[in-house]
Amino acid sequence: MATMKRERAGQMHLGATSGKYAKPGRGCSLSYFQAIGKKDEDRVLLHPHPVLGGRYDCMYCVFDGHNGDEAADYCTSEIVETLEGQCQHLVEGTELSTRAEEEILTATFVRLDEKIRADHHAGTTATVLLQRQMPSGETQVLCVNVGDSWCAAKVGDRPVEMLTSDHSTRNGTELSRTFESLRQASLEAVGSLDTDETDRNGDGYGRSSSEGSVRGGMSPGLMVEVHNEHGTVVSTHEYGAATSTHTFVGKLVNPRTGQKSQHRIFAGTLSVQVTRSIGDYGCAHTVVPEPEFERLSIPPGERARVVVASDGCWDVFDGARVHRLGNQLSCSAAAKRIAVNAKERRIHTGHHVDDITVLVVDINADAPKTPTPANGPQKGSSRQANSTRATKPSGLCGCFAPAAT
Repeated sequence: MATMKRERAGQMHLGATSGKYAKPGRGCSLSYFQAIGKKDEDRVLLHPHPVLGGRYDCMYCVFDGHNGDEAADYCTSEIVETLEGQCQHLVEGTELSTRAEEEILTATFVRLDEKIRADHHAGTTATVLLQRQMPSGETQVLCVNVGDSWCAAKVGDRPVEMLTSDHSTRNGTELSRTFESLRQASLEAVGSLDTDETDRNGDGYGRSSSEGSVRGGMSPGLMVEVHNEHGTVVSTHEYGAATSTHTFVGKLVNPRTGQKSQHRIFAGTLSVQVTRSIGDYGCAHTVVPEPEFERLSIPPGERARVVVASDGCWDVFDGARVHRLGNQLSCSAAAKRIAVNAKERRIHTGHHVDDITVLVVDINADAPKTPTPANGPQKGSSRQANSTRATKPSGLCGCFAPAAT
């Protein structure tokens, strides 16, 4: 029987003749590299053609599927058509306000979510970059995100900037929104608000969780500890027996060691850590498809590098370290180095095997390279340059939060 290849790569170059206002020196190169884990549920889309009714020159996407690959596959094949379908009412050549652009993109994500939930139980994160060149020579990037696949950008000698928010139960704001959604839906909300798990200690390594986005078919013996919203334990059940027709928030417990996972959203026989995604039929009341947006402006002739990666990378590296790993390398060499190093670090720190996708986009690729500084502040309350090193967890399936060092 043939063995599935455990790596996948691709690249593309948009030369000086690409784009509505293209001029010499505005080339854009991009490459991706995938270190495939057990499930092969990550997907990449490189679309070098106008989108949003011709208002952006190109679009790149990273989808990290869970509970199957159907959601990621569907988004990869249908997002362009769905987005353009939302633009049919627009008058050609008219400018759109920021709000109008975001409303169209939100409607696109919601439509994809509806279509997937109609036929599948799978879900996917989505990080989408739309790029355009302006008459002034400025390049504009719009980042659209649901889930925990993040995007880190470095423009010239500026500090690394995160363009995505953490849509997971690690984020206290997102966890609060989840409880409010449960209350509004008259569902039984269980779990406690604990924002301490987003603290960072500044060593250049990733977030303090190795549990990933989804768990299903867990090994026997795991328990689910059920809390009320005040943090009081009201019951403990064997995982599987604790599932019911309602959605709730709780923690997995290893009864042998007493270790507990971070908060998770339980629905049926599955549990997820993401609070926003496309799909996830069983969590429809609490895991929502509405994205968040961030915009980046790149001055004419100034070199910029944007890195999008799935959570297999961000579990072990932060944005500053990712850019240092790829510093002075071509985008293809950088994507491979980041992915391979993330895979090795996951192994060495006891993280579970996961798909790792890294997409590197070099804008104004012909401009001089600027060395990446040792460290620098990053945007986003839950993803600062200070991060917690993930040490080897002794919990079953590597699903429990590793201790901070």
